[in-house]
Amino acid sequence: MAPLVSVIVPAYNAESHVQGAIESVLAQDFEDWELIVVDDGSTDATTDTIERFGGRVRCERIAHAGANRARNHGLLASRGELLALLDADDRWLPGKLRAQVDAMAKDPEAGACFVRTRDIDEVNDRSWDRPWMEHRDVVAALLLHSSILGPTSALMVRREVMFDVGLFDESLTQSQDYDLCLRLARATRFLLLPDLLVLYRMHGGNMTRNVGRFEANALIILGRFFAEEENRRRWGHLRRASYSNHFWMFAGAYAESGNWPRFAKNLARSLLWNPAKLTSIPPTLRKRLAQRGAGPAPPARNQAHRIPGGTVQDAAKRL
Repeated sequence: MAPLVSVIVPAYNAESHVQGAIESVLAQDFEDWELIVVDDGSTDATTDTIERFGGRVRCERIAHAGANRARNHGLLASRGELLALLDADDRWLPGKLRAQVDAMAKDPEAGACFVRTRDIDEVNDRSWDRPWMEHRDVVAALLLHSSILGPTSALMVRREVMFDVGLFDESLTQSQDYDLCLRLARATRFLLLPDLLVLYRMHGGNMTRNVGRFEANALIILGRFFAEEENRRRWGHLRRASYSNHFWMFAGAYAESGNWPRFAKNLARSLLWNPAKLTSIPPTLRKRLAQRGAGPAPPARNQAHRIPGGTVQDAAKRL
């Protein structure tokens, strides 16, 4: 008999991480699941690590083609009515599966469910909990704020919904969760649970810290979205704000990584899309920009603006 939940873990050269991910699944108090770990052509001991867990964990090995191909391979091989994804370097806390299974059983009209996430930045030795809130229009919220729902590891989706909207876009090298969520949000209703049950780890080896990929892929996704006539009809009024906010986020991410030329370029692009954002630049940052030859800026209120990894004030301290 098919399990209720299929758990898919893509893994590439993940021998130092995948054991912890698997153990976090085994520690769940909900047990009607299958666990498929897809080794994406690893050259280290990833497969050996997976196979040490025996028959409770199914190992699929494929030629290296990227995380999205590995996720799709696992999804196509799965049998569960509910699909849950977990990256090899992330962790689930006890109760994650049961919370989502129970919530979706109580609300059969909801096609997808997210739990809250704690981000752990191992490079800068800090962590923070992602905010939780309900959204009247999830598509609009995604366009304006990008990462409102959480990473792929926090998602559970009904099988029929996932296959109706399409699997992961294998042409994307990052932001695949953002692309999927935009497609899901147009097709179904989300359940957003306040329970903090996922640990999302950022370290030197994972792709999240590649800001260039983040920028390039997010712009591809936004371009495709607004190229569709129906999307322009319903959400076209948000286009300028969406692009401005994303360039603002890119600027903040480049500031965090110390890439000041790319920071300045994206800050300028953000202001071109929405000049009103000029008033959100903190005085300290404005002063530094003036010293670097950007010229004087009009008075601004001392207002924090959230960016990945902190606020613009945080970035200003690093200038």
